Amino acid sequence: MRIFFAFAGETQIMPGLRAMCPECQAPVVRLVAECTTAAEAQARADFLEVKGISTSVREGASHELWVIEDDLLEQASELLENFDSSEDYSATAQGIRKQRERQARPAAPLRTGGRVRDGAGMVTILMIAASVLIALASKLGDTSTPLLRQLLVVPLFDVVEGGVSQTMAPVHLVWSEPWRLVTPMLIHFGLFHLAFNMMWLHLFGSQIEARHGGLWLVGIALVAQVLGSIAQFQLSGPLFGGMSGVNYALFGFVWMQSRYARRGYGIEGRDTVLLMGWLLLCATGLVGPVANACHAVGLAVGLLAGMPAYLGVLRNQELRTAFAKGSWADLNIQGWQRFERRFVQPFVPLWFMAIALLVLLLDA
Repeated sequence: MRIFFAFAGETQIMPGLRAMCPECQAPVVRLVAECTTAAEAQARADFLEVKGISTSVREGASHELWVIEDDLLEQASELLENFDSSEDYSATAQGIRKQRERQARPAAPLRTGGRVRDGAGMVTILMIAASVLIALASKLGDTSTPLLRQLLVVPLFDVVEGGVSQTMAPVHLVWSEPWRLVTPMLIHFGLFHLAFNMMWLHLFGSQIEARHGGLWLVGIALVAQVLGSIAQFQLSGPLFGGMSGVNYALFGFVWMQSRYARRGYGIEGRDTVLLMGWLLLCATGLVGPVANACHAVGLAVGLLAGMPAYLGVLRNQELRTAFAKGSWADLNIQGWQRFERRFVQPFVPLWFMAIALLVLLLDA
């Protein structure tokens, strides 16, 4: 009985010699044994697979067994001497092969599916309606209106000094009025600010409400806004508002679900680029005063809310292209593409989290 160990190519070699494929420079390895039937060859292939030696059965004049790692020749020969044909290794070997195939698949690209358009649920509609009504009632963010003063993170008061009236604000948060940590998300300064935020709220809020329910939507929004309000007040004072911090939280959660959980979520790659680009552009200060801390904190909250799905996929190694010695990926993927598949694509949520931290530090 003779068995061959070789790269799955058509290059022929003499038994016991090691050569290189002239097209791909992959190693072609040695002849070890040959079987009389396909079943006999497959049984030995399954046995070696379970023992950690990958094989491939090839049929010619006889039934031959090939593997890519010719440095395992001696170990394979020793194992085959103790092969017990009464044992069935086929199921275990098949599971190992399927797992290796999953690991060898390239990581998912940035775009994980087209934009999903769900009809807005009741919670999403109420959030949009409240934002629009308050924008109109406050004259699109006029700080002189009583309503807006009730919604800012701290109350404003007027002080007259030397016959001149000045608007002042507390230097500390007013914990006796806790709703103020939430209500700034309903304030908008201008029609563009309102329309831009409502568009994203409808897109992301509708998906979350349709798949996880209204409580999830409310929970993510409240956590993002409360933490964002505290951070933004400490960094810039009370004059901020808008749904954008909440929207970044919803975006982070939807992005994680669409990429890792596969529960019917979807987001365009261009939307991801636009939102992350806008986050960085605002952090430069070139577009004027923006609540960058709310944006950064919101994004971090959304990513953390979606982290269980990501960790589950990462733990199962489903994100990584397998670069085991002698594998197709190890032999053919080089340079930037190799670096991206090993260190960039599997850790995109962590890169996003690092960007959020950078934006927060720049705003400090």
